[in-house]
Amino acid sequence: FIGDYEKMSQEQVNVITKFHHYPILENINLEIVNEKAVTEIIRDLKKPLKPAQVTTNSTKLFGWVRRILDALNASWKTRPLDQANLLWIGSFSQDLTFPLPEFLSEFENSRLRFSMFGWLKDVTQQQSIMIMAIFIFIKIIIAGILGNLQEFLPRDSVKDVQKKQIYEKNFKNICMIINWIVMDYFTKAVPVVIVDTKVEEVIDDFFAEPHKLIPTFGETIQDPTRQGKTDTNLIAGIPLLKESYIDPQLHKNQLEEIRKEMEAFVLELYQRVTKTWREKRKQNIKQIPYKQSDENQEVMKKAKTISETVWNVISKKENDENV
Repeated sequence: FIGDYEKMSQEQVNVITKFHHYPILENINLEIVNEKAVTEIIRDLKKPLKPAQVTTNSTKLFGWVRRILDALNASWKTRPLDQANLLWIGSFSQDLTFPLPEFLSEFENSRLRFSMFGWLKDVTQQQSIMIMAIFIFIKIIIAGILGNLQEFLPRDSVKDVQKKQIYEKNFKNICMIINWIVMDYFTKAVPVVIVDTKVEEVIDDFFAEPHKLIPTFGETIQDPTRQGKTDTNLIAGIPLLKESYIDPQLHKNQLEEIRKEMEAFVLELYQRVTKTWREKRKQNIKQIPYKQSDENQEVMKKAKTISETVWNVISKKENDENV
């Protein structure tokens, strides 16, 4: 089952990657990023840039990132993801879902709670948005498209070796900006979860012996010693912002504008995924088979009562969260 699910998930990743690659590459083509000057935004002790050059090059780089975001937003308005893709994203980002092994990064895992069986537990809106943001911007946009251009470009489209090196460096610089914004925001917005293996709950239900102790793992307590560094990469081969001339304080306004655009995009994705996921879950919970036979009637009545009770609890929890 896990093997089939992994295969299906890889197919879904490919579908979503191809879904986004065309509008991005159409809106930010090789000619646009074929500027050698912008590659010099990465520090070089032998050829330090003057402040005016840093301003010019960083402004161009920020503009390229915004063109990508514009392409994403335009693409989603004309061709939104269908229900199957929304449900699949929900299958690893919503509460009580079971992400595939190694699908989430250590950065994400350290900021999430898991049950003893491995499913996500007590997922907050910010945690769910974090998973979706890293999936879209890091795994799809950076790793799947900008870092894998050869798969999408026509063969021999760039014969000039020097030009090829320039656009590859500039695409990595674009990835650097996107990566830094995502990592910086969620390092601060979603605290690390302390792993606590102490038995702390007593559960008495149909599956457990009376008063059998069931351990739960993780408390949502901020641990400064495990917060991690803001300037880190989830994808190898991308330069860190600290390796460039871009100063997060001096360029705070430009970076904040880009972050707000990315946040708006992911928030819309979160709302659509969550709505689709909850509607489907509600449908599944309420559609308990109710067979009118003498020998099964009492059992099915109990099953229906339990399912309705579960749904009422879930509905109350979601209403409380919305309030």
